[in-house]
Amino acid sequence: MSDYTVAAALRSAAALVVIEAPGGCGKTHQGSHYASDAAAASENRVLILTHTHAACDVFAKRTIASQSKVEIRTIDSLIGQIASAYHATLGLPADVAIWCRTNNDGYQEVAIKVAYLLEKSR
Repeated sequence: MSDYTVAAALRSAAALVVIEAPGGCGKTHQGSHYASDAAAASENRVLILTHTHAACDVFAKRTIASQSKVEIRTIDSLIGQIASAYHATLGLPADVAIWCRTNNDGYQEVAIKVAYLLEKSR
């Protein structure tokens, strides 16, 4: 996947675009340009989900002009936020983070519960 194909995929009319490619293919570079453009063109906030905190940092630096309209998170932090908000519904204690750290496969179990909640709820 080249820098050009990443840019084209992000700007396509597709309802969902998933880009999986090795480092150096332009994912973060094109993604940050796209997020800045989307934030400027919309009254809504733009959510950027990444796998790593390093990628969050890069996106934050490259979208600084749109900072008030861009939310940048890791996928894990979004899962944690949803789990904390709906902990009772998910059968989890109020402090989900401590529960995850003190249970074997706690993070994986929370991710599965949140995925199920999102699949089954409107």
